[in-house]
Amino acid sequence: MKKFLFFFIITLNLSAFASQKYELNGSFKEITKTLPDKSSFSSLNTFGAFSDNIGNIGKYECDGIREAFKNG
Repeated sequence: MKKFLFFFIITLNLSAFASQKYELNGSFKEITKTLPDKSSFSSLNTFGAFSDNIGNIGKYECDGIREAFKNG
């Protein structure tokens, strides 16, 4: 019970100081390539840039694969 009460008090105090809303803005482009045999796998490349309301800016790139199931 003491641990719960301690956690609750700490959480309440932290939320009182977190009055500023964090906003993240970004733009991206996605390139999807499907195999010629129309298989259920596609390669995916996403890249773009972001900024937030505290002055951070950056760019990102993500590669992956996607599998589509028969039901969509």
